[in-house]
Amino acid sequence: MMKLKWFVLLGTFALTIGSAAAQKIDDPARYRYAYSADGFNQDRDDIAASAMTLALFDKAGLSDRLFHFHFNTNFGGEPKHAEEHRKSVLQTALLFGIIKEENGDDGFFDVSRSEQERRAAIAHIARQIRISSASDPLRMICAGGVQTYYLAVQEAIQEGAGK
Repeated sequence: MMKLKWFVLLGTFALTIGSAAAQKIDDPARYRYAYSADGFNQDRDDIAASAMTLALFDKAGLSDRLFHFHFNTNFGGEPKHAEEHRKSVLQTALLFGIIKEENGDDGFFDVSRSEQERRAAIAHIARQIRISSASDPLRMICAGGVQTYYLAVQEAIQEGAGK
């Protein structure tokens, strides 16, 4: 009986939290978005998940509000599916007109590709953080590893964000 009470209590808590999280946010179109894709390219599901994310942004009419997108491998080892992941994301972004060319200066980064790409992603998101304001807010969505976001926030603070 005690287990059942705890189960009911936890279920009630989960429903309360879930309903609070599901409340409608104010005008999603007023935000700029930064998206950090799953950081484990060893999983083939990440390939479809990233492409689906872009499709959902497009379907919601928010693809022009996606200012930063990065994906990476944080868990070491040779990323088995990184090139497939990269192609899937970039080809989907091209399909929906989110980017104009695969290797353009468009806010799409693969931080597992090189140190230069990692630094570029960090600098780009740090800039997006610094230029954010109450009238032009940024929503950062993290569907994977947080290292790139953490380093970007740290850099933005060092460069005067929030003062």
